[in-house]
Amino acid sequence: MQENGVGALNRPKVLLVDDDASIRKIYCDVLEHTGYEIIEATNYDQAIALVDASIDIALLDIMLPGKSGLEVLGHIHKQYPLCPVIMISAYADKRNAIDALHKGAADYLEKPINMDELKHVVARLLSYRALSEENTCLHEEKKLQNELRESEQRFRGVFECGAGGVVVASLDGTFLQVNQYFCKMLGYSEEELLSKTFMDITHPDDLEKEMPDYEKTLVGELSRVSFEKRYIDKNGDIVWILIGVSVLSDQAGKPECFVGLVQNISERKQAEQAKRDSEARFTTILTNAYEAIIVVNQDQCIQVFNKGAEKVFGYESSEVLGKALDILIPEAANKVHREHVNEFIAGQDTVRPMHGYREIQAQRKDGTVFIAEATISKIYTAEGMVLTAMLRDATERKQVEAALLQSEQLYHNIVKASMDAIISVDTKGTITTVSQGAESMFGYSKDEMHGIFFVKLIPEESLEEARQLLGQVKKTGFIKGIITQRKRKDGTLIDVEITLTAMGKAGHLVVVRDITERKLAEEKRVESERRLQSIMDNTTSVIYLKGAEGRYILVNQQFEELFHLKKGEMVGKLDHDIFPEDMANAFRQNDLDVLAAGKAVESEEYAPHDDGIHTYLSIKFPIYDNKGNVCGTGGISTDITERKLAETEKTRLATAIEYAAEAISVEDSEARILYANPAFERLSGFTQEEILGQFSSLLRSDQHSKSFYKGMCDTVSAGKVWKGEVFIKRKDGGLCEVERCIAPTFDSEGGIINHIVMQRDITERRKAESDLRERTEKQERFNKIAVGREIQMIELKQEINALLEELKREKKYTIHAPIAKQDKGQEE
Repeated sequence: MQENGVGALNRPKVLLVDDDASIRKIYCDVLEHTGYEIIEATNYDQAIALVDASIDIALLDIMLPGKSGLEVLGHIHKQYPLCPVIMISAYADKRNAIDALHKGAADYLEKPINMDELKHVVARLLSYRALSEENTCLHEEKKLQNELRESEQRFRGVFECGAGGVVVASLDGTFLQVNQYFCKMLGYSEEELLSKTFMDITHPDDLEKEMPDYEKTLVGELSRVSFEKRYIDKNGDIVWILIGVSVLSDQAGKPECFVGLVQNISERKQAEQAKRDSEARFTTILTNAYEAIIVVNQDQCIQVFNKGAEKVFGYESSEVLGKALDILIPEAANKVHREHVNEFIAGQDTVRPMHGYREIQAQRKDGTVFIAEATISKIYTAEGMVLTAMLRDATERKQVEAALLQSEQLYHNIVKASMDAIISVDTKGTITTVSQGAESMFGYSKDEMHGIFFVKLIPEESLEEARQLLGQVKKTGFIKGIITQRKRKDGTLIDVEITLTAMGKAGHLVVVRDITERKLAEEKRVESERRLQSIMDNTTSVIYLKGAEGRYILVNQQFEELFHLKKGEMVGKLDHDIFPEDMANAFRQNDLDVLAAGKAVESEEYAPHDDGIHTYLSIKFPIYDNKGNVCGTGGISTDITERKLAETEKTRLATAIEYAAEAISVEDSEARILYANPAFERLSGFTQEEILGQFSSLLRSDQHSKSFYKGMCDTVSAGKVWKGEVFIKRKDGGLCEVERCIAPTFDSEGGIINHIVMQRDITERRKAESDLRERTEKQERFNKIAVGREIQMIELKQEINALLEELKREKKYTIHAPIAKQDKGQEE
């Protein structure tokens, strides 16, 4: 059983540094018996080599060979500030004690040391260290909790207010959190979605494709995956989405859940599909059309020669591409043909209608001449005018009519399947045919719509506009993309986009598309952009967007004002066009770091202002295109010049206070202690944790009257500085005489904020003269004690030598007479 409850395991480690082996042995015997593990050193170099984080407490003799124990103290205090150090000295000089305490010693003992006092001091300081470490851990834990709470609040704001769907799912796919955007997109309530997995709402054909990517994120092969997929909403309809998924892991790196950001791309997918369908139809028509389709440039050189043309003329396309159109015309008809084409080019018409076919002569590869029916159209491209001619061998007209019949059937099938309202109107304005899309859009049945006037679907305020459009389509034959309103059966108005095509005597073909949702989306987009621009222009931060090559795309108003460049002047410029070369190089390198990392990067940057160089805290982040590829960088830069200067000044002041020899504390107007520096702790014996929040009256001694303290308080309350000498009561109950100065600090309106209290221990100064008188007597007393102790050690060694002689072993100690005794003998 060990003393003080210290068991055999996990014994506290004590570093003992003393060049006297006999003294080390005495300390070791006492402390090891108490339950401590002792590590011994005799000089500075040995002590420094043994000091590490496992040392719990150190006992240092001030007088060591070479460097002193105070230098060992400085090393320990710098590297391991929580490790308490007890300084030991054989010289009764208070200056040694004061110097040791100022340099960080926890206590000071004079030789010869009372062993009970030594054990008590060691145990007390180890307890203080444990308490200090515990308080440090609690402070760090509270700080981490506050940071976690702030992070959760920021995440909640992004989660609920983001312009897209945000979901959190467990590793088995069950939804843990979903935002309102995601719920609205799929038509489910939050409760309904939280009872489902993402597999439940994913199209079966997409599920197999995406699972390997999820598995790769779980094993760490991919940090983030992004792909397009289909969800099935509550009504069973397909919703195309673009989703980016990341894995959140715990502190040990073990995956905890999936986090996904979701965008609805249904409209985009529909537009892409429509474009592909249109291109496919054009390619199919161009490739497989029975008619000969020939495209020539303004110089009448052949650019396109389709299969139909190859069949009609007997040439392979490779034989005619790039050659003049004359190769397909009999020589006798070349002049007339060219005049006809030139007339068409110079005219206003862009197309000759099919009913205006003009018979022309054409010539096959084998030289045979035939009569062809042709139509010609012209369009303008970046390369110039392009002419398209469609020719048909008259002998094949019947076959073409059959193809036309098939084409009309295809048209009716398209009309039937189209979600748009397709309506045929005769020359009197009566509806003759309607598609199913028209029934659902306007709320009428097909029978109800047949025979009614189209004007019934037009709001009264739009009638004049409709008449103007009708007159325009009679002139041009085709009008597309007219945004207006139409009226449903129940009288409600819907926003629509109308295309009108003249069909001659048959009347007109009207295609109506409901754009209510598109218009709402566009209004929201415009409003969102307006709010974003307003935020950008009214923030004090500098905001900008750049392309991947570093050219500016967008800057806010703050950027314009600081660097005296308008937004229009900034677009397309590089940093090297605006800023000094060294700054521009730094800006570009930070942009490249963002592009390489693919994530936000924070850095400090410097930029020129009218009054000199300013420091900015810049957060730069990647910008992605619609395919998820990084296409540029964005940045938000905040001017922190004043903050940096303030922080530097604050750090300088705080350092001066922390290392000041005087005890400095800050009190509020009620004399509660708000701050105390290390010198205050050493002076009062209280730690910061013990004293902060306490009233300074805790240090009052009974050496002064109430009127003395009242006068001190009245002076300070009046906004004046109080100076004087006063006795304070330390934590251990002892008295200490100090020189005190109390100075008030004021706010901008002259009110007292708090008080700065500076105190200096003048006990030693007061006792200096007394110590000087008593020094000789005390030194003589010490010498007597030292000689007596030395004699005791000699006697103990003699006893050990005698015992070894009895055991017939070699003597261990060589005994010398004490110096004082030798001197005395010489005197005698």
